Amino acid sequence: FNESLTFDAVDVPQTIEFTVPETGIYKYTGYSESEEWFRIKVQYQQNYQFYVYNSTDKENPVSNNSQLLLKGDKIVLNVTKESGSSESTVRIRGELSKAATVVTGSEENTYPLDKSDWSNYFTYTVPEDGVYNIASSKQFRYGIDTQPVTDYYNSELLLTLKKDQIVNLNVYGGSSSEVKLKISKLLITTISTEEQAEPYELASGAAAYYQISATDTAVYMLTFNRIENANNFEFRYYKNNEWQYTYSSDTFVLEAGDDLLLRVRNTNSDESLTAKYNLKIEKADDIKTITETRGEDCVIEAYKTAYFMFTSDREAWYLTSLNEEDAVNVYVQYEVDGSYRDSDYLGKKEIKLNSDSKLLLRVRNDSSSSITVAPTVSGINFVSIGDEGVGGSVSQKEPQYYKYK
Repeated sequence: FNESLTFDAVDVPQTIEFTVPETGIYKYTGYSESEEWFRIKVQYQQNYQFYVYNSTDKENPVSNNSQLLLKGDKIVLNVTKESGSSESTVRIRGELSKAATVVTGSEENTYPLDKSDWSNYFTYTVPEDGVYNIASSKQFRYGIDTQPVTDYYNSELLLTLKKDQIVNLNVYGGSSSEVKLKISKLLITTISTEEQAEPYELASGAAAYYQISATDTAVYMLTFNRIENANNFEFRYYKNNEWQYTYSSDTFVLEAGDDLLLRVRNTNSDESLTAKYNLKIEKADDIKTITETRGEDCVIEAYKTAYFMFTSDREAWYLTSLNEEDAVNVYVQYEVDGSYRDSDYLGKKEIKLNSDSKLLLRVRNDSSSSITVAPTVSGINFVSIGDEGVGGSVSQKEPQYYKYK
């Protein structure tokens, strides 16, 4: 656009509206036909403003910083005269400074970067519905269609996309003059509790993707069975916008309707070997609810695992306990809200929980005889201490907690 606005009074705004014809970096410039001040407020996603003043040179107009605009967006500029008593005119121009680089295909490509900052933009049009992996050698931010480009990621991101949606990427240049980008649709195999008819095959260096779709709220157990050339594998699951390490045999708490994506990678260095394996998913026994007071005893048979869930009602430090002093060879794993994991053989651990956090205890009996436990998760009562200190006594096997204030 290239608009000329005439003003005969201060503080009486006029507007310029335009629709973005093409995604890219746009530059606003302006000059006034008199030495007066004009304020221009741009209403778009993250609003900002710039000024035109003392600029009567049409060949060298005042310019503000450039801005990424997305195709189809409606842009509004509010222009206000801020000084002068006579009639005056200001001219504002908006023009495409650099179009976003179009990413096509599903192979990795190298693209040049013009700047060392966040002013490198790419756009990708989704060819069909599916889950897409965005892999970049540089930090990047993204937005879909007309969403603001926000939140940056270090290397990889998975997005569930619809055909013809537009993904806008903002890549950080840094010290490099190029970036490697790959946007590809994942081929995902759904695994279930049914027996697998034929083993999976995976070439050395390749990755395969599997999805667990929860039909019920339960603990789901994943088992990886090696058949042939399957000794060198990497296992990850996708949560909180990143791939997290897991094991060939692991458990996951899923709500009904949840989908969990797994990535299995064959890390064998011998390219001539193709691995064969099976994946099995089973629902664990019922998850037992526990509270801050001791409930019913639970018998865990030899070499079996029981699952317990605690939901916090406040933000606080909590102490877990199996309430079974004689139990030996009991292995306890802790998971908070599906992401934090830790383990020990004691069954007592201090854990800080937020309000409504869900703490899962996996209690495995690694002994040859059954054990009886009654887990609790109790809020810790701290004794306040000051600079002068505090006296007190500690009972055997019962810790006392202090907090300095």
